Amino acid sequence: MGLSGKYQIWLLLMGFISMVSCRQQTPSLTNLYDQNTFKNGDLQSVITTTAGSITKNTYQIKYNRFVADTSFLKQGHIKYLALPFSIGFIPATQIQLSKSRRPLEVLLLNTNAKQAQTIDVKLLALLEIATQDSITYKLVGIESNPPGLWPPFRNFEELATNHLDIIKTINRYFEDYRLGPYQKVLSWQDEQAALKFVKAHQVN
Repeated sequence: MGLSGKYQIWLLLMGFISMVSCRQQTPSLTNLYDQNTFKNGDLQSVITTTAGSITKNTYQIKYNRFVADTSFLKQGHIKYLALPFSIGFIPATQIQLSKSRRPLEVLLLNTNAKQAQTIDVKLLALLEIATQDSITYKLVGIESNPPGLWPPFRNFEELATNHLDIIKTINRYFEDYRLGPYQKVLSWQDEQAALKFVKAHQVN
């Protein structure tokens, strides 16, 4: 086979690899927000950001994609403090935040699940947080069936009684991670209040 023939085969091979690669990178046609809030009785959460990240991400429902959350520091980067927890959103829920409606967010204390994974969640608490001009809310929970060991707490009472340092860390995180807008955790409520809050904001 001549050099030109081998070159043509090489071009065809590269074209095939490129086509397969593009196919693998095509985002799912299923919008992650459209999943059920509960599955077999378990609350569902889609991971947006994994613990240890310095970039908090958010999910754009309209475009079915993850982007940096620009409400954090410049370009969504927290240059001096990595996330001490993973963050996910609850499918088919909505809450009014400033001028937009977004799904409820949950802080997950015991999971290393990757972005776009859906996991079962056991709720622990509901946070009420004051910002410069409004009140917002965050859920706190743990993965129901983690691949590793369970954390040493299974409800808000155990967390608040035996692991107050975790509560203090989360409070400090929300009060310190912004350089600009004021933010302060006003209250922690238990898992029953958190579940009631989720059900009040379901859209399915």
